Amino acid sequence: MIKEKTVGFKTSNEKLQSLYDRTEKALERNIKFFGDKKVLVEGGGYWNVWMETQPMGGEMYWKRDAEIALNNQLIFLEQQREDGRLPGMVSFKDDVLTPHFTHLQGYCFPYHAINVYYLNRLGKDYLEYLYDCFEKFDNYLWNERDSKGEGCLETWCEWDTGEDNFKLLKGAPHGWSENYPPEDAGNMPLQSISCMGYSRDGRAALAEISEILQNGKAKYWSDKVKQVDEKMRNYLWREDKGAFFDRDKNGEFLDCLYQGNMKAMYYGCFSKEMAERFIEEHLHNKEEFDTPMPFPSVAINDKYYYNDPVNCWSGQCQSLIFQRSIRAFENYDKYSEITVVAEKYFKNMYNQTFFPQQFDPFTGIAEIGYSDGYYGPCMLAILEFVSRLYGVHINREEVYFGCIADRGESEYYQMFADRKYEVKNNGERAEGFIDGKKIFDTDSGVRVVIDYKGNIKRVINIKEHSDIFNVNGQRIFLQANEKTEFHY
Repeated sequence: MIKEKTVGFKTSNEKLQSLYDRTEKALERNIKFFGDKKVLVEGGGYWNVWMETQPMGGEMYWKRDAEIALNNQLIFLEQQREDGRLPGMVSFKDDVLTPHFTHLQGYCFPYHAINVYYLNRLGKDYLEYLYDCFEKFDNYLWNERDSKGEGCLETWCEWDTGEDNFKLLKGAPHGWSENYPPEDAGNMPLQSISCMGYSRDGRAALAEISEILQNGKAKYWSDKVKQVDEKMRNYLWREDKGAFFDRDKNGEFLDCLYQGNMKAMYYGCFSKEMAERFIEEHLHNKEEFDTPMPFPSVAINDKYYYNDPVNCWSGQCQSLIFQRSIRAFENYDKYSEITVVAEKYFKNMYNQTFFPQQFDPFTGIAEIGYSDGYYGPCMLAILEFVSRLYGVHINREEVYFGCIADRGESEYYQMFADRKYEVKNNGERAEGFIDGKKIFDTDSGVRVVIDYKGNIKRVINIKEHSDIFNVNGQRIFLQANEKTEFHY
């Protein structure tokens, strides 16, 4: 008897099915063994595990391999230095595992590491381990990366943010391992949207863990989150421009509108009102970020914009931005934006013969460059978009069913805790099941959120426009992105 996979997707849309199948198969190339640890590497020429991609990528890959999901967290946690610094990257060569402390790289880590606790049904000892590591890293950031003592964390090198060839960082060293900032290094030390986001996400995770453990520190860390929010909104936010901006070594604003604001959304740094403004004024602006292939890494009308086809964060649309955009939009209840972006991403990827790191914002054309064409964030973005629109996604203690239409018939299942969660869509209506028992039927165009037992908690309109939906016999009017509690 053939064992059923942990996740499966079938659709009558031949282009989408082909894209899904070749993506899932290609991503397997990025599974490697670092000693006795099976991990998912970044791929596409990056044959290591990188902080900015792989804890997030590993958690996303849980849908297919729970062991990898956990290992992609542990491989960083286990290499933490005594002073609290986490490696920006971990390599494995000639049977030697090596942590690299020359750059922060990014911190797409705490939120996903906590979700692995739920997904792998781990014990409280794992959460205590996370708490200790995240607390030490936060202490490291504030002990070392606020060299001016002004309450704003700093970028010291190009790879602190992973934004290679970003013109704003011209003159900065590629890496920097010292615990003091470089001199005569362009805009460095740069008071940083990204680094403040690292601390905010870590502190939010510490508050969440404290709530679960009941260790008495939840309010402490919640207050620490508020401190970061207040500093960012009072010091890095420009009311005249409706966005965050970095400050240079002299404390002057660097007038560059770039995807650091998308990262700020991913980390939850905006208030809801600020996010609404940034999305409407900038992400929906065809002169800035709303290009035919969306999300150029720098606004196309910005003086720092430069459309280099090979590994450049000064213009081209990066797959990593699309991967992070899911959480960024979900943080602010922008579910229809996910639908729109996903459809654009699918449409462009139908025409690609490989999985690129970046795309031309006007043509969608990608070049392999030095890459081998198997870039992990590109593949994971595709699979995650499918799960959000047509499938099943599990986060914390909730299960999300995507019930979008317009792509023909589809079926998607996800195994979790020896149960099968399944959604079937005929293009007009969708049905949700647990172990074959139907728990809902609905007009297509919504996301249905349930608890593990199958009780419907919320219904969300993920279409671009208002509509009336019939959910388990109840007529519900929802505006785009509106969600409502479901009452039996």
